[in-house]
Amino acid sequence: MTMPGLTMGRVVTHIESPAQNPPDFKPVESLLTSRIGLRAEFVGRPAVRAHLASLLARQGGTAAQFARDCVNSANLRSRCWQELLDAVANTESHFFRSSVQIQFLREYLLPNLLGQAQRASRPLRLWSAGTSRGEEAWTLAMICADLRVDFPNVEVTILGTDILDSALEIARAARYSEWSLRGVPHAERETRFRQQGQGFDLWPRPPGVQFKWFNLAGDDLPPMTDIDLVVCRNVFLYLHDPAIAHALQHFHRALRPGGWLLIGQGELLGKILQGFDTKPFPQNVVYCRQTQSRTAPDASGAPKPLPRLASVRERLIPDRDASNVPRKTPVRIDDPVLDLSGLLAEMRWKAASAWVEDLLRRNPFDARFHYVAAILAELLEDALKAAQHLERVIFLEPARVHAYVDLALLRAQQGHVRSSNQLRRAAITLLKQYAPEVRVRMFDDIRLEVLFASGESEGVTVAELRTYLQFMVPDSSEKATKT
Repeated sequence: MTMPGLTMGRVVTHIESPAQNPPDFKPVESLLTSRIGLRAEFVGRPAVRAHLASLLARQGGTAAQFARDCVNSANLRSRCWQELLDAVANTESHFFRSSVQIQFLREYLLPNLLGQAQRASRPLRLWSAGTSRGEEAWTLAMICADLRVDFPNVEVTILGTDILDSALEIARAARYSEWSLRGVPHAERETRFRQQGQGFDLWPRPPGVQFKWFNLAGDDLPPMTDIDLVVCRNVFLYLHDPAIAHALQHFHRALRPGGWLLIGQGELLGKILQGFDTKPFPQNVVYCRQTQSRTAPDASGAPKPLPRLASVRERLIPDRDASNVPRKTPVRIDDPVLDLSGLLAEMRWKAASAWVEDLLRRNPFDARFHYVAAILAELLEDALKAAQHLERVIFLEPARVHAYVDLALLRAQQGHVRSSNQLRRAAITLLKQYAPEVRVRMFDDIRLEVLFASGESEGVTVAELRTYLQFMVPDSSEKATKT
């Protein structure tokens, strides 16, 4: 998958030893960052620079001269721009990529979307954004073709977009190497492809697929609207935050209210998707476009209200002193949360932990219970389990700032300085978009005043938490080499 319309990270089998006076790539790298939205740390990688060096050697000029040519030719489809993009792009992909996500699409999401389209007597519209050579778009088409047996009246339209013209040419021709077919089951390879020399043609081609040039980091309007599903995988890993926000605006405009966004697993960890609701499924997290009455994505950077949070740690065991925990009579009614409150009131941490684990077996995607499980694991001195639950909180609810803070503290205590600092920086980044006076609480919708028998905490302000994070330095006595 390419980003934005490109797949980055081309495999380099050999890199020449650096010359005594290595070329200055900064003019070209700056251009890739500003016009395409690539993260600076990506374009500065040795593998990318090796390809840039090869390009400049063929051109016979300097990076500054080549950058000026690109600036003078503002059109990204011009020869110099396409040569530059081709130098840093990896069009490597394959059919039916990521079996977990393909299973989710085949068995749940696409059948439901086809059913909705049939009931509404309208077509189903899909967008493969950053489609590279088209394997993903054609994969979606093949799955839909199989499913249309049950939805014969639904017309399916699939658009694949990319920023690299040479990749789109391959997508339109639908001829691929055997390596691209490595994820295709043998039976399907026999029925869906025919060999032509060293290549394989997709035949017969599923109907309704088209390919267009589009830059996700650009200002053009989305190439299609009223879309039911956008698939954009392995793209955001390489974009800086403003470019990600820009791409999400494109998707929000293109999707119909209630439309879906599927990205690569874990790509937007720690990002707030304004205008989208997070929808967790087994081994998959997807995003659903909110209705028009909800807030749309905004790239202006204006502060947004922080979700109401409540401090579990302070309510459960203030100052880490068990004598300060208020006791209460256990409640035994048919409410699992209230049953848990009785165990907590008695400070029966092991029993409470077992109870929460049982709740999570029935509600595996409830981030609130994962957070309580993490706190209980810390009390039971099981740092590994605590970290696992905090990681799941962040995966399910990327905007939950306290989960980053607690996991950063845990990593620091274990001596994992680099990981702690990464989490701390992620929390600071999340807080930057909120007004300093906003108060931060955590998971108050779980009725924590019942769980922990204490009044509702006012929490801390965003400014106070940011100050704490900025000065939260791991103990220098720990080994800084751990990660």
